[in-house]
Amino acid sequence: MCRVLGVARSGFYAWLSRAPSARALADAALMAEIRKIWKQSKKTYGSRRVRAELAHQGIFVGLGRVERLMRTNGLSGSAPEKRGRTTIRVPGVRPAPDLVERDFDPPAPNLLWSADITYLSS
Repeated sequence: MCRVLGVARSGFYAWLSRAPSARALADAALMAEIRKIWKQSKKTYGSRRVRAELAHQGIFVGLGRVERLMRTNGLSGSAPEKRGRTTIRVPGVRPAPDLVERDFDPPAPNLLWSADITYLSS
């Protein structure tokens, strides 16, 4: 493996027995706080809310760092589903009649023309 990667064998074993860096230790301590906040939020907070809560506690870190730590540890927030309101009924107005009678498989070409209305959020 060392030959393929182009590194000395002694360098590999030195790396293997080396103590964790200061950044790795700081990331581990920060990850413990992130995990605690994430669990307290019932696993709903994303990186932005976790970062805001960390700042509220006096721990100021960048959003990218929180995103990276949450991503590498498999933590993600959950957003509520946004539902669009597609039909707004007006009292007293009758809907258009169903001329096709829900049969969208005509017996021959050019007998039935239909279109699709896609709901666009405003």
